[in-house]
Amino acid sequence: MKRRPPADYAQNGPYETNEFAPNRPRRFCCNGRHLHLETDKIPPMFIARAGRDEVPGVLDSIDRFVAKALAANIALTLMNDPQGVHGFDNQNDDDRSREIIRTAIAFIGAHLGSENSK
Repeated sequence: MKRRPPADYAQNGPYETNEFAPNRPRRFCCNGRHLHLETDKIPPMFIARAGRDEVPGVLDSIDRFVAKALAANIALTLMNDPQGVHGFDNQNDDDRSREIIRTAIAFIGAHLGSENSK
């Protein structure tokens, strides 16, 4: 009998296990299970959420992760595009998508700049 991925497995998400994606490299786990470890050492995070994402499990996994991150008092910036589809940054040509892209770039610049200056 073929095993199925767990309910919180998002096909395109950066999950730690390769059991259901053997050709994909291991990546940081985004399901929140590591958020309890030395939370003061977890860098600020930026999360962009596409409200109309139709990839199974993506919205639910983002929502659970955000809830866990906030419960652990992790520095988190969340931007939601209510009209955004999966890949909204290159699929939706609208003001909200551009705002999220600009904010993400500024966030990266601010946080990489602060790390490089230490």
